[in-house]
Amino acid sequence: MGLNSCAFSGRLVATAKVKRVGESCVATFSLAVEGRRYKGKDEQWTSNVEFLDFELWDTGAKSFERRFIKGDFVTVIASARQQKWEKDGEKRQAIRFRVDNFDGYSKNKPGNHTNDTVDQPEELEAEAVVVGEDGIPF
Repeated sequence: MGLNSCAFSGRLVATAKVKRVGESCVATFSLAVEGRRYKGKDEQWTSNVEFLDFELWDTGAKSFERRFIKGDFVTVIASARQQKWEKDGEKRQAIRFRVDNFDGYSKNKPGNHTNDTVDQPEELEAEAVVVGEDGIPF
């Protein structure tokens, strides 16, 4: 695990969306992750829920889509990626996490405990993907 690696566990906010990007495919999804616990003014313990965005490229994308649906508990190891763009003359930026590894349990699909780095589904062929400094696979 490198310096830019984090582990997150939470529930899928919605089933992952997979789309093609050139010769590759990407799954995007959000996890609801429990944040810091604290004692409120009413002396009751509470915690924040953070909604974090993730992307999973190539063979792992289809594997993740097949195995998990909304509400499933998932753990991911991911690295942070900053994205910058301009829309209507306004500069914007966001942090998205790129998944390197995932594990989870789907109560909706019996016997569906997983522990994957990257699975090779039938419909995709293994291929090298060159990623530039901007994170775009070209």
